Amino acid sequence: MISLRSLGSQINALKALAIAAMALSVFGFGGAQAQTVTGTATPASTTPSQPVTVSLAYSGFTVQNIGYQFRVYFDSTQLTFVSATNGAAPVGAYQGDSGALADGANGDGVAATNSYVELVWADFGNSAWPTAAAGTLGTVSFTTTAAFAGTSVSLRESASGARVRGVPGTAVPIGFTAPPAPTVSVAASLAALNDSAGNVSTLTFTASAAAPAGGFSVAITPPAASGRYTTSCASPITIAAGQTQATCSVTATPNTVPGDGSVTATTTVLAGTGYAVGSPPSASVSINDDDVAPSVSVAATPPTLSNGTGGSSTYTFTASAVAPVGGLSVTFTPPAASALYTTTCVSPIVIAATTTTRTCTVTAVTPATTNATATATVTITGGSAATYSIGTPSAASVVVTSAVPTVTVSASPTSLANAAGNVSTVTFTASSAAPAGGLSVPFTPPATSAFYTTTCVSPIVIAAGTLTATCTITAAPTKPTTGGSAVATATLLAGPGFIIGTQGSASVQVGFVPPEPLVAVPTMSAVSLGLMSLLIFGFVAFGQRRRANK
Repeated sequence: MISLRSLGSQINALKALAIAAMALSVFGFGGAQAQTVTGTATPASTTPSQPVTVSLAYSGFTVQNIGYQFRVYFDSTQLTFVSATNGAAPVGAYQGDSGALADGANGDGVAATNSYVELVWADFGNSAWPTAAAGTLGTVSFTTTAAFAGTSVSLRESASGARVRGVPGTAVPIGFTAPPAPTVSVAASLAALNDSAGNVSTLTFTASAAAPAGGFSVAITPPAASGRYTTSCASPITIAAGQTQATCSVTATPNTVPGDGSVTATTTVLAGTGYAVGSPPSASVSINDDDVAPSVSVAATPPTLSNGTGGSSTYTFTASAVAPVGGLSVTFTPPAASALYTTTCVSPIVIAATTTTRTCTVTAVTPATTNATATATVTITGGSAATYSIGTPSAASVVVTSAVPTVTVSASPTSLANAAGNVSTVTFTASSAAPAGGLSVPFTPPATSAFYTTTCVSPIVIAAGTLTATCTITAAPTKPTTGGSAVATATLLAGPGFIIGTQGSASVQVGFVPPEPLVAVPTMSAVSLGLMSLLIFGFVAFGQRRRANK
């Protein structure tokens, strides 16, 4: 029979076993809980020689009175340790350690390289882990090295002591990224040179970002050696610190050997340290034989102009090779003089040295007084074996069309009596809308008269975009004592920008009053006339009888 004391002892023993089993599970001996440590880098993307900070945080931990270490490993060729700071919890201290991390250290089965150095670690001793399930371990500050090109910080569980925490055995990377390396490209200021004195092309190497301290040393393939040119381009070429460009040159060797053809000087950017090859990676300069005269052609754009819309056309003279030092003088027949256009084309025209084109223009003028068309033509002339030959096309034309409106004048009404309120409107009408600025129409206004007043003053302006303009003739309220009438006439005069139409004059007669119409006498039928005659005859006979009785 079991005593109550014995039963109490057995119960206490079972409690102790349960607590022990729980401890084994929590501490990792029986099975690890899901507990993690994470890190965040600020800034996430950085450049060489710049500071960065890693913030460490934990989650999933519970209260356990047991010592624990947490160590941070990183690539010492990329980062330099600066300082470490504890978070608000847990209690512990960061310490330095210069020991290298051997492959497979910590028993986590994760391969490591000796480029990762164990430098800082948090030792929490036998203090209790915080009661919160998540918290901040602290921060670790670094400075990127001059050779920084992107790396990561690895967080690992302690290599010493029992694995009492369920922190994942694999590394927890905190990523740092370096911006893409700047690109370097090359371009030539002149793509073609003549083999004459003073013909130089500059090759410019351009980096997409300013060079760091010490500059960019850019590897290049310089132009091949040639008797047709000299070059200052050599490999490597250096873009100075803080700068984005460096230059060298290709200089044509003057010669007078005809038919020696053309050669090409090419420079190419090669891959190197601290930069990437940009676009374009190469630049070429052609050194041309200028002992054969270039051909010169001409073209006009656009080939038509209108006085109504205005604008200019450009003649472009084009040489088949760059002009020599001093330029290339080209003679030509300029456009003939015309009232429909002006021109800047004057012979000769000079194509500047090292260029291949030169231009002049023809410009439509204010619309003329007639509808007409003129053709402005330039034709290349002259040339010689030592200067230039006439190319194709050798002539270019621009057709300039003058299209002006027709203007007419009319009056309504065409007669007025001298009385208050009697007004006639004179209307000037264009066959098409007036241009910008309006259309000014000169005319002879009505003469001064006592029979009327007028608002018609020359010139009259038809507003831009409209077709008509008006003025008035107003009859005097009373007819002058002289009697009669007066005629008010407006007559169009020639002027720029329009043509006088078939109705070039309009008149209004003032003071003429049409005669009153005659009153019609009613006609009588034959019967009515007969009865009237009898009545009259009766009156006459009655009168005679009366006189006879006296």
